Amino acid sequence: MRATRILTVVALATLSLALLRGAVHTAAGSNAAVGSSNLDEPIPVFTRVVTITIQPSDTPLTPGLTSLWQVGLYGFPGGHDPVQIVVRPPFFPTDTYDLVFSMTGGLAYRQGITLFFNITGTSGDLFYNYRSDLAVAPTGGTLYPLPHSWTSNGTYRYISTVYFTQPYQYATFMGYTPTVVNSYTLNWNYVPPYNEPPIDRYRFESTIWLADPRPRVTYLPIVLRNF
Repeated sequence: MRATRILTVVALATLSLALLRGAVHTAAGSNAAVGSSNLDEPIPVFTRVVTITIQPSDTPLTPGLTSLWQVGLYGFPGGHDPVQIVVRPPFFPTDTYDLVFSMTGGLAYRQGITLFFNITGTSGDLFYNYRSDLAVAPTGGTLYPLPHSWTSNGTYRYISTVYFTQPYQYATFMGYTPTVVNSYTLNWNYVPPYNEPPIDRYRFESTIWLADPRPRVTYLPIVLRNF
């Protein structure tokens, strides 16, 4: 079962890389970002594309969500010396599995669940995806938080899409405002503005909450007695 799932993720990685490249080119050709409130946006140096697919947890009796994260960084600038990008926890949850990665314009390797991307040219494109059971306790009994963020010293465009399945419903958000595409899709397309230090210079941060309308089941303890 796990071997089948890994092969599926490898196929998804190849397909997603092509799709995300198309999304980057589409966004780069548009001056107005969907969902963006920045009228005087800085010119982005690179683009980060994130697709998050949410499903109910497949772990019995465990509150949480199962998620597939597909992340691409495109046009990340290099330099005279190699530039290294390191992706490690807490950027990955501790239960990360089915981790797949690739890049162009450099060399990539993995140690445990830490990824190293070395850009050896003027720029590089890198991609990784992973699954997580995202075993987070719901707040308020039926609301599941889903945070995602990114920080950089340079300007960038952040494109993110969240897909979720029934029975979950979008409830509310905090941070950057998502565009509600339909009843199961949310989208962000922003060029974050400059922040004065010590705050991260360019920071995207948004948290959404998904509601589970199903009634909560209370399991009563069974007490065995000898008569």
